[in-house]
Amino acid sequence: MKYLTQMLAYTRLLVLSRQWKSIREWLFSLPPQQEARLAALVHAQASIAEKHPAPQFFGSDQVASYSPWGDAADKAYELSRAGDAREQMEAVALWLAVVYYETRRAPIEALRSLHREAAHDFERLRDLHDHLLAIRRVA
Repeated sequence: MKYLTQMLAYTRLLVLSRQWKSIREWLFSLPPQQEARLAALVHAQASIAEKHPAPQFFGSDQVASYSPWGDAADKAYELSRAGDAREQMEAVALWLAVVYYETRRAPIEALRSLHREAAHDFERLRDLHDHLLAIRRVA
């Protein structure tokens, strides 16, 4: 069972790494105004996900009994490739929230490393949202 778990983790690492590379490029290309909108979406998705009984399965339609993750990240990634900017933002926000929770207790170091990278942007966007809310309250 140990080897099966590691094999699944490395397979998942390959998929998420490829997705992360694409999403990160998209994040770096966002203008500041759209980044603020994305921050609000990330904050909303994170708030919902953290209340879910199993946040790594948040947004999943199908969860295999042997798998420690659902299909939400893969679906979100596919939607993030869509042409509609609003759908892309919602999908990236969902992807970040799901992957944050999916990888935070990963069994292999490479997935934990991916978690740290994605968590950095996830937390940065959540903090941006909080910062913008504070500015609006003062103004």
